[in-house]
Amino acid sequence: MIKAERPCPDVIVQIMVVRSSLNKVASLIVADHTEHCLVEAAESGDVEAELANLRAVLDLLL
Repeated sequence: MIKAERPCPDVIVQIMVVRSSLNKVASLIVADHTEHCLVEAAESGDVEAELANLRAVLDLLL
């Protein structure tokens, strides 16, 4: 878009679309992790380690 000399607002809109899409993917991965990995950790008794992993991921996202 830059090489095509598109207006700056058009470029920014596309950047925001990509950013939003990446945030959605991250949200889906965290939801999947919560549903599967934490359940498995609860069943195996290793909840603390898995919660620490989840906290680390959330720290990166937030």
